[in-house]
Amino acid sequence: MKPNFPIILNYNNFLDLIPKEDNLNRASLLGVLKGNLNSEAYDNEGNLWELKLHSEKVKNNFIIRLLAHRIYNPKLNVSPEWKMIGKYNLVELKSLIKKFVQKDEDIFTQFVDAKTLNNYIQKAETPKEVYQVLLKYVFEFDGE
Repeated sequence: MKPNFPIILNYNNFLDLIPKEDNLNRASLLGVLKGNLNSEAYDNEGNLWELKLHSEKVKNNFIIRLLAHRIYNPKLNVSPEWKMIGKYNLVELKSLIKKFVQKDEDIFTQFVDAKTLNNYIQKAETPKEVYQVLLKYVFEFDGE
């Protein structure tokens, strides 16, 4: 089973929008080594997923971790592996996004202020509408 894309991904405490699974075919070595720490994907059908990026080429040992953290962190071909955790309700998703906006360092609010963004998020009635608000006002702002 796989999530219904697009998804809102909370991966290692960073929020991202993933329009399709093909966008998850490459990752850094460090991203693969960190695995699915705090990884949650919110799909359009109210399902909550765990994501792990897997690569046959990565061996998780001390030397590789040291290199990835300090010297050499290449991009690799990866395969996303999904595990459905359960269902979520829209209030949970909105609450997660509100936390990201509150701890913001001018990433979420570089184009609109926090109050305006939170109002748009609160007005959204479906996960897809939340995705569209984030896309419009955070990830692909067009000045309108």
